[in-house]
Amino acid sequence: MGNKRKKISSAIGRVSEVLMYNMDLILGTALWGWTVPENTCFKILDEFYQSGFRGIDTATNYPINKDKRYFRFAETVLKKWIDANGVNDLKVTIKTGSIDNKGLLENNLTYSFLVMSHEYYREKFENNLDTFMVHWDNRDDEESILKTIDSLKIIRKKCRVGLSGIKNPGIYFKYLKKTDTVSSIQIKHNIFESHYARYSHFHDLVSFVAYGINVGGLKFDNKYHTSSSISVRSVNTSSYQHCLADLQSLISDSKICRSFNDVSMVYAINSPGISGIISGASSKEQIKETIDSFHNLLQGDTSTLYHRLLEIRK
Repeated sequence: MGNKRKKISSAIGRVSEVLMYNMDLILGTALWGWTVPENTCFKILDEFYQSGFRGIDTATNYPINKDKRYFRFAETVLKKWIDANGVNDLKVTIKTGSIDNKGLLENNLTYSFLVMSHEYYREKFENNLDTFMVHWDNRDDEESILKTIDSLKIIRKKCRVGLSGIKNPGIYFKYLKKTDTVSSIQIKHNIFESHYARYSHFHDLVSFVAYGINVGGLKFDNKYHTSSSISVRSVNTSSYQHCLADLQSLISDSKICRSFNDVSMVYAINSPGISGIISGASSKEQIKETIDSFHNLLQGDTSTLYHRLLEIRK
């Protein structure tokens, strides 16, 4: 027990260093129940938690594997782990709105549904619930969006609120610019694609968290197994090959980066406005490697590498 406490204490010290850089590592759960079985989810959570991290990102429709049996699977597994370990200091972000896990655009973001959903998750996660987010809002209708905003203002009194996957962020800004209702926004942000510019109205008002930083698990060697994220999501990697070759050449002599995931973290860590990274590790070994790289990259100066990445991105 003494050794375990020493390990956790040491890990928390390392996390304190991370917080000095205003950057957080958040555990993503999008593949839980899809390519990651429940027992592996528990191992990943154990490693992540014992390393001193607390941020967990999940959504009602995770995993988006189109199998209705797995609707709410990720959040259910997380709840099981919380109960099994008696944990009450997580910072869970729950995204809601999608009515199924088929990956379609249909959602329910009405005032009553969001207020009800928030109460459901407050009861489910209790003190572990940190942020409640609107997910996948593809609407153009200002009147209906305003009702969603009204619900967020109510929810904000009990919980932090945020946005993720918003087609018309300008409408949200129109009614929120004079309030502190929204505290964070999740965006797809990687070397090949970024949605940061779409939320320009919010750049000085909220914190931004990047997801999809490694484009679903791209690798320099282009070797993927059948259960890898790239495979199950049917990502066409051919369009990335030339750029991947340039990136691999760039870091061939680097002592900082060992993988495309490392390069992706360098890009996200140095990107203006980004204060958090979501990592969807698929194994205990993978999350441990990500955590080690995350700490190492923050401790070194990666600004030169970042600017070289910007040149490749062009």
